[in-house]
Amino acid sequence: MLLYQLKSFYLAVKYNNISKAARVLNMSQSAITHQLKALEETVGSKLYERNPRGITPTPIGKALMKHSHEILQKVNEMHDELSYLKDLEAKIVTIVCHRGICTYVLPEVIQKFRALYPQCLLEIRNRFVDTVILELVANGEVDLGIATNWNDFKEFGLDFLPFVNHDIVLCMAKDYCFKGVDIDHYNVTLETIAAEPLLLYESQTAISKRIKEIFKENNLDIKVVLTMGGAANLLKYARIGLGLALISSLCIKDENTDNIKIIPVSHLFGSLAYGIVLRKNRFLTKTLTDFITILSPDLIINGDLTALDRY
Repeated sequence: MLLYQLKSFYLAVKYNNISKAARVLNMSQSAITHQLKALEETVGSKLYERNPRGITPTPIGKALMKHSHEILQKVNEMHDELSYLKDLEAKIVTIVCHRGICTYVLPEVIQKFRALYPQCLLEIRNRFVDTVILELVANGEVDLGIATNWNDFKEFGLDFLPFVNHDIVLCMAKDYCFKGVDIDHYNVTLETIAAEPLLLYESQTAISKRIKEIFKENNLDIKVVLTMGGAANLLKYARIGLGLALISSLCIKDENTDNIKIIPVSHLFGSLAYGIVLRKNRFLTKTLTDFITILSPDLIINGDLTALDRY
């Protein structure tokens, strides 16, 4: 019984899907199936049954799933601790986050961190889809991620610790016409917004998905005329009157908002928080702890992550 076989089995059962486990492990589906077959031969019993929705563990498979979870968790803890002991001052810190975080949050943080650790390499991976960020953290490919609260962290076995809140804001040209009605924070409604052409982030992003879900829950059809990455790009098209842009206020402070009207609409779409994403029971090196402290001092108490507000 090999460790990589247990990991393949654990992920296949966790996701109830062999193909998804293959994507997460960056392997072919046939390779995962071969590993599961070899594991069944080692155990001497069938471990799962196929069904229209995916796979279901047998009683023996459920028992193995429980032990696999414990073993893999211990392996992760061992890996983290050995990495720490091998080099207390880690030479590299790897982070995955949205481009907005890279642009508007990290510059000052990185400047302070580099002053503290001039020999440390910071590797920042820029991803715009939250599920990709979560998968990279869950697989141990990066030290930490930064994502929004609009995700299912339990599905990936991750902790989410929010450190800043932002509004969803409605942005439009200052002379944008709402059929003669002057729209502001107090009278804007979902119906008002749904009646206009919309400019949104790419459809795979958590913010775009959330916005579309809210309209769907309220039985409102919308007309999306443009999807594009980057708040700065969406603001340019809002400025020329192409439609209404729904973006995070994270991006507003440092952007040119001349001739742009901005209306906070979090009361319609819900609170948006950004936070760090870590594997549960992740052993933090001093280097990583110091990075998190610079990013948000309230997240670290006496050298440990606070348990407050964990999702």
